[in-house]
Amino acid sequence: MLLLPLYAATPVRAQAAGNVAAVQLQKLLNGNRRYVADRVRRHNQRPNGGPQYPFAAVLSCSDARVPPEILFDQGVNDLFVVRVAGNTADDPAAAHPTVTDSVQLQSLAYAAQVLGVKLIVVLGHDQCGAVKGALEKCGQSAIGPMFQNVCPALHGIGAAGSNNKLKEAVAANVRSQVALLKSTPPFAEMVKRNQLRIVGAVTDIDTGRVSLVIP
Repeated sequence: MLLLPLYAATPVRAQAAGNVAAVQLQKLLNGNRRYVADRVRRHNQRPNGGPQYPFAAVLSCSDARVPPEILFDQGVNDLFVVRVAGNTADDPAAAHPTVTDSVQLQSLAYAAQVLGVKLIVVLGHDQCGAVKGALEKCGQSAIGPMFQNVCPALHGIGAAGSNNKLKEAVAANVRSQVALLKSTPPFAEMVKRNQLRIVGAVTDIDTGRVSLVIP
């Protein structure tokens, strides 16, 4: 895990960071409203050879139908995006007992500690194949990390069936990943000090609309 020194923030600085995160989240939601209404601005579309300065990080599914930059109507250098099937940060304790870290966690830690983002969005979507597969395969042997990483979130959901059950599972997976990040260094301490906000959201594939499940 990439761990850099954390310095105590004054209440004023912590409050300022919280305000910044709120503004950044609203910026994403406003962009999604433009996308849904087919009024996108498509700004900052050209390559930029300068330093990185994203205003938010997104842990998203690899599904080709849900590219975060397009869903939020953002451009080059606006978002630090980590994409993996099932939008999981990897739960070492529940999924892989021998693993103490993951590329996803290190990538998000880099965004928060080095690039200074104040907002991380865990972004799931309905019709998610990874979650659907996990509903069908959890409990079986040798199912692989893509499904296995989702399984801890699905206790009590039951087997795959109706679309409503899949939607429930998708939201549960998002909530599980948000909880994982909030309890894992270095994110846990940054959230506690109000230096970082972590939210969860789900995209409706049919409309492209993003809805918060953990604001």
